[in-house]
Parts: sequence; C-alpha cells; structure tokens
Amino acid sequence: VSANAMLWAGMHKLSYPGFHWLDGKTLYAAIKRQPGSSRVLRAYFLDHPNFAPLLAIATVVGETAGILPFFYPWWRPFGVASFHGFHIGVMLLMSPRFYQSMVTYLLILDWGFVGSAFNSMQSKLIRFL
Repeated sequence: VSANAMLWAGMHKLSYPGFHWLDGKTLYAAIKRQPGSSRVLRAYFLDHPNFAPLLAIATVVGETAGILPFFYPWWRPFGVASFHGFHIGVMLLMSPRFYQSMVTYLLILDWGFVGSAFNSMQSKLIRFL
C-alpha cells in the first residue's frame, strides 16, 4: 500500500497539472505559503528558486520509483530510507507532517534481510578493526 501510494502521488503530479509541475513553480509557491520546521532551509530555498525544478523532478522520480520496493525486496531498505528522507524534507520546508506514513513504511521492510545484512556488515567491521 505504501509503495502504491508513493507511485500514485507521483503519477498524480504528472497527470493533473501535466509536466508543468516539473518546472518547480507549484512547489516553490507551496513552500512560500506554508511554514516549515526549518527557517534556515526554507529561507535558503526561497532565496534560490533555481532549486525548485530540481526538487520537483526529484520528487516525481522518487515517488514514481516508489513502487520498486514492492517488486524487488532487496530495494526495500533503500526505498524506505528515501521515503523517510522525502517526508523529512517536506516537514522541514512545508507544514504537512507524515509521521503515520513514515511508521507504515517500516512495515514493508523484510526484517530478516535487514538483520542478516546488518550482521554481515557488523562482522566485516569487526574483522576490519
């Protein structure tokens, strides 16, 4: 469900306003109107509007690629990390809070895979030290 929601969020941005959403003007206007958690980051972003198209494109690519964790289990930790990063960025720049979504993203992880990968990294680190 989480991966599907991300996919359709990206598809909606492309279908409703079309590819005009990628010019960053809609995103810039939303950030300008809404308070965010980080005044410094918002001020920097608003002072440098050339970042808006890059952020808009990254948003659409990240959201539409959000379906990958559903089909490729090895991609899930990266997908969950990017979903969290995306929503933390939204929280810093604008007013929406996605705490519930961020918790549900943890449910798509294959915890057995995460545990074995962590153990593998831990053993390599111990051998290195």
